Order: sequence, then structure tokens, then C-alpha cells
Amino acid sequence: MDPQQRKLLEVVFECLENAGESLESVSGTSTGVYVGRFTVDHQTMQSRDPDTIHRYSATGGGTTILANRISHVFNLQGPSFTLDTACSSSIYCLDSAVNAMKNDICDAAVVAAVNLITAPEQCIATGKAGVLSPRSTCRTFDASADGYGRADGVSAVYLKRLSRAIKDDNKIWAVVRSTAVNS
Repeated sequence: MDPQQRKLLEVVFECLENAGESLESVSGTSTGVYVGRFTVDHQTMQSRDPDTIHRYSATGGGTTILANRISHVFNLQGPSFTLDTACSSSIYCLDSAVNAMKNDICDAAVVAAVNLITAPEQCIATGKAGVLSPRSTCRTFDASADGYGRADGVSAVYLKRLSRAIKDDNKIWAVVRSTAVNS
């Protein structure tokens, strides 16, 4: 199984726990799962040796499964999809989840993102493309910006309508007033 799937399961569990939700309280609910991702390091590594490919390779390494495994393990019945818009994947997921809740497609949502660097190919490709910072640092909106630095990361947030979160006595860390995306 792709380590990104395992880490997402762990972080989503912690996210729900941090929000004050139990596994029993979310099981069977209309909770959507929106996962942003970018690279396919695990699949690249696994395909190097054809003898490592077996009947579970597609589900253990398929990027589409990142969201679906969360929905399956936690029995979440809302929309479930993985989105790849490169570095903006997580904000696109947040926008999709907020709009789904506004349109009554789901009652709550898990928005998660994952990027684990486990193979050198993506670093080599982005380096050759000239988008990596020689200093391995991001200086967003700064005149000295010279690319970006790659890093590992796994995150998840649990979204609910404010009125419902108050009624359910959930911890409220922030209120999303609006979202927008463009290209």
C-alpha cells in the first residue's frame, strides 16, 4: 500500500478525533472526502521491478484510491474523490467541499492533502524544469523568489456547517467565510 494512503488514514483519524467526533458518530453519515495530491512516487518505485506488481497494486497504489480508502475505512457516504491540480490541489479540494456543503450534496466533509517524497524522479524532473529553488526555500510573493522547495506533508481538516458544529459541540478552530479558485 502506498505510504500516502496509510498516513492519510492516520491523519484523518486524528482530525476527526480533534474535532470531537467519534468513529461511531461519523460512520454512515453523508460526509464527503476530498483529497488533494500531486506526485506518484510510490507507483514509480513499484513499477521499477515487475515482480513486485501483484493483484493489490492497483488499489494499493492508485491515486484515485486515496480518498476512496478513507471513505471505505470510516464508512463515509458522501462524495469521495482525489484531485490533482499540482501545488493547488488542497485549496481546490477545500473549494469543492465547501460548495458541496452549500449545495446540500453532503452534510460534512474531510478535506485532506498528501505529498510524500519517496523517489527521486519528481525532484529530478522539477529540478531540470527549473522550478526548484537552488536554496530549497519558498519565498512566495517575494522579489527574491527563485522557485520552490519540495517537502513531505499530510494534513486534514473536518468541515461542518457552523450551526451544526455548535449544536454538536464540536471544537471550532476556524470559520470558512468563502472560497474561490481560478486557473
